[in-house]
Amino acid sequence: MEYCLTGNANASITKRSKFWDKAVFRKTFILFLAAFALSGCDALIDALNQAAAQPRFAFVTQRLDPGTDPDDFDDQVVTEVFVATISEGTDPTAPSRSIPFASDVLFENVSFIDVQKLVWHPGGDHLALEIYEDIAGFEFDIWVAIYTRGLSRQFLASDDNMAGDASNICPSNVFFPNGFEGFVADEIALGALPPGTTAGVNWGSGNVLAGTFHGWLTPNRFVSSILNDPEVFLTRPDGTVTGPFGEASPAIWGAEQEVYLIYERRGTRWVEVECLDDLPVIPTRPAASRAMAIDGSGDVTLDGSVLLGLTGTAAVNAPGSTIQLDGPYP
Repeated sequence: MEYCLTGNANASITKRSKFWDKAVFRKTFILFLAAFALSGCDALIDALNQAAAQPRFAFVTQRLDPGTDPDDFDDQVVTEVFVATISEGTDPTAPSRSIPFASDVLFENVSFIDVQKLVWHPGGDHLALEIYEDIAGFEFDIWVAIYTRGLSRQFLASDDNMAGDASNICPSNVFFPNGFEGFVADEIALGALPPGTTAGVNWGSGNVLAGTFHGWLTPNRFVSSILNDPEVFLTRPDGTVTGPFGEASPAIWGAEQEVYLIYERRGTRWVEVECLDDLPVIPTRPAASRAMAIDGSGDVTLDGSVLLGLTGTAAVNAPGSTIQLDGPYP
């Protein structure tokens, strides 16, 4: 018997993700056994490469970890993201099936998270997630994650992490929290501040209330934001800086404002390159190439019918209920 699952011939597939892992590999491999039996390694590798090149859809499922107490307030909910493609055989009466390529359990040691947004770039090379993390004491963090087509994570930042980026790049003297610049002008007019006093703001400081993924600008750029109540300060004509304004640090102005952060891909890294006070125009995404949805049972549907996994026993072979879906895109 000839063995062909070694070497570099299929490296474009095997190095993408968890495609070959455990049950996912076994289920996917079934699809290609016939081609392998008839034509050997070349046919198998061709079939794998063709499947890998197909448009991909992504979906997120949630399930209760069977090891947790169902009466526990902090139940461990497993949230998992998948990427897959659709396989349709030559028999037009046979149902379509999904081929899973990769999966990733999000924040394994956190009792509960939710995925609020799941957004492919239309080119199909990158996938964005907006993740809500529940924190004890009725607090929360919001994270933005960027994955490659093969579900390799390139970027993960919380709203606090993005605030740190904002503090490095957002201007301190161009745009201000709502009302602050007018307040300084009024103080000068009343004689409380000397003429020529200017306002300043430390974006990313103070209270960072939330973060948001807004959309893809180009294949190599996306826009996110933080909702910030930042520290402010005053610079008098003689150069004296008063602030942070009000009380001792971390004093804040008390006016929440969203600032928009542009990230750009440089190699395998995503770097903040611009800070704006208005949301830029986000290009409208084209429609996905197939009609997919989530039904009332939490199953993925294709053209109105539940999309089966390779075994034919469960929708897309994913445990739990589907909560987000996007695609397929090239």
